[in-house]
Amino acid sequence: MASILSPVGIYLIVSYFPYLKEAGEIKVLNPAVLSALAGSIASIIAVKLAGYPDEKPCSWFNIVKYFKWLAFGFTFYFFNVLAIDLFTGIKHNVSLARTGVWFIYGLVMHKWPKKLDNSYRFAGLILVFIGIIASILFPFRYAAEFGKMKPLFNQVSLLYLLISSIVLWLVARKKESENWFFSQTREAPFWSVTLALVCFAYLNIEIASFFGGKGTSFSLLTQGRFSQQLSYSLGWLFYAIVLLGSGIRWKVVRARQAALVLIIVTSIKIFLKDLWSLGQLYRVASFIGLAIVLMLVSYLYQRFLSNMEEK
Repeated sequence: MASILSPVGIYLIVSYFPYLKEAGEIKVLNPAVLSALAGSIASIIAVKLAGYPDEKPCSWFNIVKYFKWLAFGFTFYFFNVLAIDLFTGIKHNVSLARTGVWFIYGLVMHKWPKKLDNSYRFAGLILVFIGIIASILFPFRYAAEFGKMKPLFNQVSLLYLLISSIVLWLVARKKESENWFFSQTREAPFWSVTLALVCFAYLNIEIASFFGGKGTSFSLLTQGRFSQQLSYSLGWLFYAIVLLGSGIRWKVVRARQAALVLIIVTSIKIFLKDLWSLGQLYRVASFIGLAIVLMLVSYLYQRFLSNMEEK
């Protein structure tokens, strides 16, 4: 009976949510948030009681897993309601808060310290990546609002810093998780690739934000701004060198290969597009700077990788 009534109660709470809070009511301490909190607590208690006295009363139906899914789902709903309530009235702030909720809640599910089936952890991993993708798409969905924000020092950049730091922590952890469910891929390389892609996306967004026109809608297109065009090239070169150094330091072949590809692509872009927009004197100086960078890359390969091969 409880397994039938529980989703009915959840449906009623979700259906009547728009009517549970009126304009001017105090944040958090209002019927909408409190009803979601009560439902979340009730679903967690149901998980504790579901196994009593027999954890598997039916051979075809695992009631404990059923209530765990309800508990995770409704608790996730509660945190989304909380985010909406705290930032109501400002649509892009609500979206940004919910993006953070998806990422953090998914991370908690994925890294839950106690015993938990892989299906829940996999669902958490999906939420993590939905949060990451939503954070990347945010400047494009709210281009006008993001364009008005102060470059580098805004809520979006803070969220980027939070996500990057957490993924870096997942990469740097020395102990492999016992609950990792991809047998063909180790956890550290998986998060390393994720970190590299996420940081590259964030880098380009921050460059476009910094050099974009003040008060204009956000766009990755340079719109003829040479400073932004050149900043992409410099940012890519810097990123490639960091990626190359990381690949050498931790002996990750794929990272070194990706760094070389990015260096080649950036060099082609500089030669074919950037340099010809400069005056003759600046062009000579840029050729010298690019030559120094390529010599540095060559030195790193000769200095470290040749030693690895000899060993």
